[in-house]
Amino acid sequence: MHVRAPSSEITHGIASTQDFGFAMVRPDGFARGYAEQIVDMLEAAGQLTVITSKVSVLLDEQVDGLYPSQHDMPYYPSMKGSMVGKAAMSLVIAGRGDVGAQLKALKGKPFDDDSTIRGRFSARHDLLFDRQEVFARTGLVMSRRFQRGVAAVIKRDDRIHSDETPAEAAHSIRVMFTDDELTEAASRFPGLVTFLSQHLRISCARSMQ
Repeated sequence: MHVRAPSSEITHGIASTQDFGFAMVRPDGFARGYAEQIVDMLEAAGQLTVITSKVSVLLDEQVDGLYPSQHDMPYYPSMKGSMVGKAAMSLVIAGRGDVGAQLKALKGKPFDDDSTIRGRFSARHDLLFDRQEVFARTGLVMSRRFQRGVAAVIKRDDRIHSDETPAEAAHSIRVMFTDDELTEAASRFPGLVTFLSQHLRISCARSMQ
């Protein structure tokens, strides 16, 4: 499944200084119908564009592949269980500058307002900010322990996954997309082949051309 193709103006501008990234509208966000709004937020600033996407049911090994450093974390079994066997939208993103850093900023933190994705679409957003108002009116201070607790809950209920480094993004793209699925995007953005080859230390060029 492809999201709308980028305009020729956007394609030309980004193609001149290509960097690439990966993001995924996670199952909870996709099931709630947030995918289009999240893509709109990613592209709104004009520095990023989704060059290809697909909706698929997540496999056990794909979730493990997306979160290799988190397998031993106490929340991981619960998080993985909320994703395997459910539909999500995977996105390959092109942009100017550091795409991973831009995605991180747009994703935001659990306590953000609705200017970031996590702030706008978090299931605990309204409850959290109601609690903040109570603390503000009474002059009490929200403890760091409370903030960490809410953040841990939201982490299991994130609407979006994104990678911060090129190596992580290249790995996730290979986990979620086949060569055939990337061919059309690579024809419009030839730098994608180089990006994957460089950061995965494998030659993708022959199989994708």
